[in-house]
Amino acid sequence: MKKIKLPRFIIAVCGLMIASSAAAGTSLDAGFVDPAPEYGPRTWWHWMDDGVTQYGITKDLEAMKEIGLKGAQIFYIGGNEAEEGEMSLLSPAWLDAVQHAAKECDRLGLRLGSTSSAGVSGSGGPWITPELSMQDLVWRDIRVQGPVKETITLPQPRTNMGYYRDIAVYAFPTLAGDAEPIASLRPKIHSNLPGTDWSPAIDGDSETFVSLPPKAPEGHESIDVVFEFEAPVQLRSLVVQLFEQCSNRTVKLSISQDGKAWRHIASASCRRGHVPAGREELVEGFGPRETRYAKVEFSGSHSREATKLYELNFQPVRLRSIHAKAGRQSARPDLSNPSRQTIPKAEQIGLDTIVDLTAHLLPNGQLDCNLPAGDWTILRMGHTAKGNKVAPASGAAAGLEVDKLSVAANEHNFHEGLLGHLVERLGPLTGEAFNCVTIDSWEAGCQTWTKDFAKDFAERRGYDCQKWLIAVTGRIVGDLDLTERFLWDYRRTVADLLVDGYFGTLKRLCNERGILLEGEAPGTGIPTIADGIQSLGMMDIPQGEFWIGGEPHPDNPNWVGGNDNTKEPASAAHVYGKEIVSCEAFTSFGHHDGWTQYPSKLKPIGDKQFCKGMNEMVFHRFAHQPDDRFPGQSLGQFGLNFDRTLTWWKPGRAWIEYLTRSQYMLRQGRFFADVCYYYGEDSPNSAYYYVPKQLDPRQMMRPVLPEGHDYDVCDWTTFATMTVEDGYVVLPSGMRYAYLVLPEGARYTPKALEKVAELVKTGATVIGDKPSRSPSMNDYPRADQAIQKLAAELWPQTDGAGERRVGKGRVITGKTFETIFEEDALSPDFRANSTFSDSEVRYIHRKLATGEMYYVSNQKERTEELTLHFRVTGFVPEAWDPVTGERSELVMYHDNGTSTTVSLRMIPYDAQFIVFRKAVEAKDAVTELLKDGKRARSLTQQAEVVPELSPTVRSGITGDAELCVWESGEYALTFQNGVTKKVAVSDLPKPETLQGSWSVSFPKDRGAPEGTVMFDQLESWTQRPEEGIKYFSGTASYRKSITLNAARLKQNRRVVLDLGAVSHLAEVFVNDQPLGVLWNTPFRVDITDAAKAGVNTVEVRVTNVWKNRLIGDAKLPEAERTTWTAYPFYKNEPDAPLMESGLLGPVRLLSAESVSINAAQ
Repeated sequence: MKKIKLPRFIIAVCGLMIASSAAAGTSLDAGFVDPAPEYGPRTWWHWMDDGVTQYGITKDLEAMKEIGLKGAQIFYIGGNEAEEGEMSLLSPAWLDAVQHAAKECDRLGLRLGSTSSAGVSGSGGPWITPELSMQDLVWRDIRVQGPVKETITLPQPRTNMGYYRDIAVYAFPTLAGDAEPIASLRPKIHSNLPGTDWSPAIDGDSETFVSLPPKAPEGHESIDVVFEFEAPVQLRSLVVQLFEQCSNRTVKLSISQDGKAWRHIASASCRRGHVPAGREELVEGFGPRETRYAKVEFSGSHSREATKLYELNFQPVRLRSIHAKAGRQSARPDLSNPSRQTIPKAEQIGLDTIVDLTAHLLPNGQLDCNLPAGDWTILRMGHTAKGNKVAPASGAAAGLEVDKLSVAANEHNFHEGLLGHLVERLGPLTGEAFNCVTIDSWEAGCQTWTKDFAKDFAERRGYDCQKWLIAVTGRIVGDLDLTERFLWDYRRTVADLLVDGYFGTLKRLCNERGILLEGEAPGTGIPTIADGIQSLGMMDIPQGEFWIGGEPHPDNPNWVGGNDNTKEPASAAHVYGKEIVSCEAFTSFGHHDGWTQYPSKLKPIGDKQFCKGMNEMVFHRFAHQPDDRFPGQSLGQFGLNFDRTLTWWKPGRAWIEYLTRSQYMLRQGRFFADVCYYYGEDSPNSAYYYVPKQLDPRQMMRPVLPEGHDYDVCDWTTFATMTVEDGYVVLPSGMRYAYLVLPEGARYTPKALEKVAELVKTGATVIGDKPSRSPSMNDYPRADQAIQKLAAELWPQTDGAGERRVGKGRVITGKTFETIFEEDALSPDFRANSTFSDSEVRYIHRKLATGEMYYVSNQKERTEELTLHFRVTGFVPEAWDPVTGERSELVMYHDNGTSTTVSLRMIPYDAQFIVFRKAVEAKDAVTELLKDGKRARSLTQQAEVVPELSPTVRSGITGDAELCVWESGEYALTFQNGVTKKVAVSDLPKPETLQGSWSVSFPKDRGAPEGTVMFDQLESWTQRPEEGIKYFSGTASYRKSITLNAARLKQNRRVVLDLGAVSHLAEVFVNDQPLGVLWNTPFRVDITDAAKAGVNTVEVRVTNVWKNRLIGDAKLPEAERTTWTAYPFYKNEPDAPLMESGLLGPVRLLSAESVSINAAQ
């Protein structure tokens, strides 16, 4: 049923555009055929160091307009160490350049935006002082023997950037494990650092140290030390105190009973990023382990200096995963699962034993100490600048990351920093040509404190956090359960402050000036302590990202790419009512691009993201080109090389038209899903992200939703606004769901369960496990009792699977979705049956004001004969092709009253919109198509013949079935009313392969031969003997004269030129008439209206990619090269494989004939 995929002006090969019959001229139709520029993609526009010119700005923006982009977001990237330069950030010349860009955008009708700071890591700059920067909770402890009544000097906690402020000083009885250093166990020590004295690191004195070299000994991957004990000893944790120089340290602990067979039991790690060197305490707790041998491995150092190891111990009792539970590094939401450790009473700090000495701390770090007899630990806690800077940024732009938890700090960052200067300079263009600020994915690490944290905590959580802060060190305060509850409240407060202090403040300040805020908030991979949906909901444009994948390169053997997190921002947009879901599109690393990408290769990658909910691409990336060298400037080895210097920039507009048309459609109506998961109140929390063969967001939401049904994920903010209408849970955004799911492992406070009860009683269907406790210490233990009471009123009384009716609704537990859907008689919203067992057909469904719309994508590089099932009834299906702009009513379908089945052929990597908007009229659909007595298409049975050029049937001008065939033969159509109509097609010319030579010409100054080169046969340029052709990159013109038989031009016949294989784009002219750009398989174009009987001239302009020329130039002296690039991918790979290029064929003439058939008896 699929018509050949051709430029949009082709309307008659296998049936006419619907505009000829009905519904033409509606806004949906007009917008699809010629979508407004506002639906086009955008690009990130990277300005590199000082390499910015107004000439290049104008050329860049004119090129963006030419290809069909909507606008650009400026990113300010640096690596230059110079403090100042003519084009330094915020210099007069730089501000002139930005103003020039805004004026040019205004002239061209483009939209300009900016990132929130220099670099890609967050927000900040040189205007951020240490006090206003991201803050880190730090501490040091000291043991004293009481009674003590004297002034003592407390050790100074880590101080970064010269900034430190005390928070509190506490004393508590020293825990048994803390009083027992390794030295007291008298171990024998073995190490791969011969001659090293390890005793200073195990003596219990936190001021003595062992120096560890920057690198492991030759032949070893780590620095190892083994402790051999005379008798088995009990290990409870790994505690390491060191002065850390490296950015990514991991310390591993393994045990053995014989010193030969080792079992890994714990790791403690620190990912510092752009943070100054400083004293760290790495801690990991675990259940007690008995062993004779303990091995510690220090790995991951990238420092140039020795690391000071102050103390190493296994005896203290510490909480498992404490670095993540205390918000010092991020993790998955299951981090909030309570630990199952067994903690002896003697290893717990009773609240009544904690002495608050804060008031006795003197300004110089001395303590006026008054403690009774006993062994005491004094803990000094404070906060310092985290020390991380925005990056990558040149010297003049580099500066500290702003305090993300402080409203005041973020207001200062806006007014005194980059955005404030831009708004002031651009004046009336602000909110007009300049209308968007972007926050890139989070690379700023975790923030653990802000100046008013204690006050904010008390207001949000309902109790004082002060004494409980001891728990962030890994010690157990009160008991294990109370410690876990406090740490949950601590993380939840960090997440709430992040939304209000950073995302919310920046949104308010932008919106007040007519600027939209777009952001990867916080970004893929759960990079910080945040509530993902809550953060993205604060954006005007929630943004995700997706990566190009591929085979690993030897330079980066562990990187396969292909990651994305599109589902999370899409969910946030749906539940918060945002129209646009953007994505940082086609980002890549290393050789996954390297100037090897082209539209047909990129298409299925982008189409998959459309199916996940994206409806606006923002290319990563377009590097600003200050001059006209090519390929020119780049962002190192990062991102898709999508610049005006691309070989295929001009013909690439055809692909951009496809994207624009698709994005227009994917913003119509609203998303449809059967299920909404309320993922609870944990922090961190996420709807997850996709990593090939490792992680699938759908599989992380449990119970897992079967394919063919879609879903959203909501947070507390949106969940609290839910109501019920006709049994559906409904959001103010307009979203409606048949099922509300409380997914496995999610946690809720009483307010959430009260909302669940409200929804159930008014008619909602809720699925999930029965909760029994609140994760918070707020109102404990009454909160737990309230949850247990509500759960008893709502959930089935049985322990296993069950269902309970409460009010107008019900609660279901212990059942799979497959069972629930079977019991509720709910069929899939979409299902695709193929002749192939490994087919991959994806979809997304949007509800229109009248009718339904599905975007359907074939993710395989092959033609698929498909039977598609849609949970839609009462409408005629239409196929809208976003490549061509063509719309046709489908005739081969069956509506059984609950769903509609459609027969559709989809070409390799095809995508179609199947639109249901016209009510079914009193006419019969086709159920089967035979060719020469054998099934060619059927709604109920598999085809017996699958020709390359499949016959199709769609609605014609008169409303009758229009059969389009490519071969002579006898055809029979069976209609739903039982009538079979037969038609014979004879004398239809067979496919004809064009023989003979082609004359090929190449442009000047690209290294290829001048004049015309005769190709006796079609072959890849890489197979030619001429070096200039073998390594050519650009556009070459193929010309040939062909003779058309008059039989091909008879009435009701169309002539199609099939180019066969093309690498990589082709623009076709027949008799000097342009017939459009072909950029995806099959490379076919209808030439009927340009052709004539007799001799015709055919010209095919073929464009490849840059890789071949770059490889060829790598073999040449610099002065002889055609190309220049800032990042020479193939500098050290002169023998890298070349890419097939050119017109490869075979080139054929095809003929099609259309026959109108009436279904009447």
